[in-house]
Amino acid sequence: QDGKYFVIGGSFIVPQNAADFEKLLDEQGYQSRILFHPKTRFNYVAYYSFDDYEKAVETTRKMRSEVNPETWLFTLQPEVKFKTQN
Repeated sequence: QDGKYFVIGGSFIVPQNAADFEKLLDEQGYQSRILFHPKTRFNYVAYYSFDDYEKAVETTRKMRSEVNPETWLFTLQPEVKFKTQN
């Protein structure tokens, strides 16, 4: 399920690095997705996506404190595309 808000665990220029991280997150039970931002050329790897902003913020804070202090929140933009697995 794709929402508007994404809890991001990593961003990568190299697509294979993003795919490897997505696979790791999938194996850990996350609902991971890769989003590609054509302006920055970065591949963002999300732990989760939400339609509800408050839930997204709450989850981002929880992930920062319990899993990955580098976690950040991304709001979907029209130019950003979802990547499919190879």
